[in-house]
Amino acid sequence: PSEMLHSYLAKSKFDEAKQIAKMFQLDAGIVHKRQWLQSQATVENIESILFKVEDKAWVIEQCIGSIGNDFQAQKYLLSHGLEQVSMMLVSDKYDEKEKRELIRAKVKILRHVDCLETSLALFNQTYFVEVYSEVRNH
Repeated sequence: PSEMLHSYLAKSKFDEAKQIAKMFQLDAGIVHKRQWLQSQATVENIESILFKVEDKAWVIEQCIGSIGNDFQAQKYLLSHGLEQVSMMLVSDKYDEKEKRELIRAKVKILRHVDCLETSLALFNQTYFVEVYSEVRNH
């Protein structure tokens, strides 16, 4: 079953991979992760794919590293990342080292929020992916 799952993933047959995961009680998270990595960062994909990933540390990484197709998607990614970090920081599940990493992630996300606002200010509140990317990478 695991080989079949990976075969479907390699062919980007995500619906079939989800069915195999469900049928054989395999981790569907790998399907959602692979599907996210091969998708564009849109509001719809954030809700239908990224929200289903249970590995919250991975989700936070994606919220930090991904760039939305439009302003709403980018804002949603950053908001979702902040929400995940905040929920993890108040949890008793994480030790001090993990919480320090979460705080670093929160700082990165807040920096990206600032970059988003700066890129909007540069062009009269119009979102350009290229501008946001450039501001974010400096």
